[in-house]
Amino acid sequence: MNKIEDPLYTPIQVTSPDKIGPYLLKDKIGEGGFSHIRFAINVLTNQKLVCKIIPKRLLMEKNMESSLENEVAVLKKLDHNCTVHFYDLHYDTLNYYIMMEYCRGKTLLEFINESPKLSEGAVRVIFKKIAEAVKYIHDLGIVHRDLKPENILVNGNDVKLVDFGLAQYCSCDIDTKCGSLSYLAPEVLSQNTFNPYAADVWSLGIILYSMAFGHLPWTTRTPKELANQILRNQYFIPFGVSEPLKQLIENILNPNPEKRFNIQEILNSEWMTSFTPDQPVEVMEKIPSIVCPKIHTKIVKSNHIRIPSIDGKNLLKLTKRVPDRIALNKYHRRNLSNLF
Repeated sequence: MNKIEDPLYTPIQVTSPDKIGPYLLKDKIGEGGFSHIRFAINVLTNQKLVCKIIPKRLLMEKNMESSLENEVAVLKKLDHNCTVHFYDLHYDTLNYYIMMEYCRGKTLLEFINESPKLSEGAVRVIFKKIAEAVKYIHDLGIVHRDLKPENILVNGNDVKLVDFGLAQYCSCDIDTKCGSLSYLAPEVLSQNTFNPYAADVWSLGIILYSMAFGHLPWTTRTPKELANQILRNQYFIPFGVSEPLKQLIENILNPNPEKRFNIQEILNSEWMTSFTPDQPVEVMEKIPSIVCPKIHTKIVKSNHIRIPSIDGKNLLKLTKRVPDRIALNKYHRRNLSNLF
């Protein structure tokens, strides 16, 4: 496993009550770079929920107040069986509290790492639902901007796309660079502006590769090496998979966003339209032995990488274990060149 330990890392500190409005806040079940997630119960209906707790001070420190508005606006719009449902928003002097659907199961990251090699049929069952969820939000004019296995929940054949903290409505190219490094499209790293819909599709390609082979396509150990490998499109497709799957991966991971498949082309592809029995994904075949590079990157939980200052000091501040998440704004973008 490739790790980069950060001596500067301190976990996010969140102080929250045991009740907000009609909701009891129970055990913490997760945390992100800007929030804690707690199990919650509506005392009026006994409904189980999850509560995303976002400290106000953190939003102010990072000038990210608008990101909360974007997230809530997006969540309120979603109405699809493969996307998480929004229920309520509360706040107090310390935090904002987003109440969302409680989804059973585990993250796709956990599912991949705990499962044997998935058959192409099993991969197709899950990936088709992920792609349909992404098509749904794209049709609404919404880009996710942080598609990765940690943000997808799997329970049998049920799939949920979650964590819309970086999502936004978009009708044109954008210049805000954010997401998780292992899943970033090359144009996000190299261009001043880019098509965020095409960037979402690239992230789907990395997810598909990871599901098919059990590891990321990149074989590097540092953020700089990883960024260079993405820009050079240096990845290897192991033997033992069908030609239609190989072609689909190559069409999604096309470094030219104008020639890259769009979400509808993915759903219409030969591999995606192949027949797959609607069986529980726990019942899986093992794919044939595959030939891989000796060094590969195990899929591990993403880290946040920030460029915290305009002068480039502490250029890469890793806030978890592995260098994956980059959040850049227009004032910091010029420092991206220091990665190379």
